[in-house]
Amino acid sequence: GSSLDDIVVSPSGVVLIGFWEVHGSGGGVARSVDGGRTFVVLEGLRGEAVRALAIAPSNPDMIVVGTLSGLFQSPDGGRSWRRITPEGHPDLRNVGSVTVDPTDPRVIYAGTWHLPWKTTDGGRMWQPVHTGMIDDSDVMTLTVDRSNTQTVFATACSGIYRSVDGAQKWSRIRGIPSSSRRTRAFAQSPDDFNRLYAGTIRGVWMSDDSATTWRLATHDDLVVNAILALPGGTVLLGTEGAGVVRSDDAAATWTASNQGF
Repeated sequence: GSSLDDIVVSPSGVVLIGFWEVHGSGGGVARSVDGGRTFVVLEGLRGEAVRALAIAPSNPDMIVVGTLSGLFQSPDGGRSWRRITPEGHPDLRNVGSVTVDPTDPRVIYAGTWHLPWKTTDGGRMWQPVHTGMIDDSDVMTLTVDRSNTQTVFATACSGIYRSVDGAQKWSRIRGIPSSSRRTRAFAQSPDDFNRLYAGTIRGVWMSDDSATTWRLATHDDLVVNAILALPGGTVLLGTEGAGVVRSDDAAATWTASNQGF
């Protein structure tokens, strides 16, 4: 009876899953220390509908989750939690995406169903960061560029946006047709930081020049909900209707990867 919106794995192999009740108002975070064979629901977040989950790259013990009521942070791998957004805030709620700066765990970006927010002090103060973004944009993913942490990508129902100044100003990325603008998934290649993948409701679009130009890398009848770009050119897509689709040559060719489903 739960929807699992985010799965993350820590460098030590701990699996964390954020979930929310489909026919209720609750949810939480589940943790596995045995590769997903068994899970324990963590205390401190029971009853929170978790829609987004991130581990700080520079501090794997720090976990940030986004819920319908705001954002929460754990400094100790999920053993304890604290709210880092004001309770009852009219806009800092309905969080659907979250990411942490790779070099500074105090810098957190949060995407809501209505535009993004940023904190530079671990959640004590938040500021709206939506200049240049179409109003009422549902921010579905947030990605900090691994080669320059001031460059941030956001995907939304209104398209893909890029900021080069830490989300103070956004520019809408061109080159993808408006029919494919709803972008539910986004990934940066771990082998080539200029290579980007955008999963849309009409296929995967790919850029080899850091979003300057784009080309369609799959058929346009593929609805993509998740992208995982792995070292060595392997790319996995989570789709609607086609299950998991796999490429082992950096999106040049694709095959179904559904044996066992």
